[in-house]
Amino acid sequence: APRTVILNCSNIGFSYSDTVTKMRGGQPHKAVERFEWDGVRKAVHYYRERGFRPIAVCQNATARRSQVPEDLLPYVTVCPVVDNVPDADDLFTIR
Repeated sequence: APRTVILNCSNIGFSYSDTVTKMRGGQPHKAVERFEWDGVRKAVHYYRERGFRPIAVCQNATARRSQVPEDLLPYVTVCPVVDNVPDADDLFTIR
């Protein structure tokens, strides 16, 4: 059975967006526009190519603002809303 790797969608999607924007010489986006699913897609592809089973954990708010693309649905787990826990996805990622 393939080994599982847990990915944090928010960290990957925002970091990817910031990096790509800087490489293109652009200005930083507003926070809402900064997330890119393409970064998550590349991470999922990277680990699948190496025989891992990626599970990408996504904040509920991120999934509401930017719908999970159909091709990533089998790999993305959207966190439930947890009252008074702003970064619930981080908890789900490490558990």
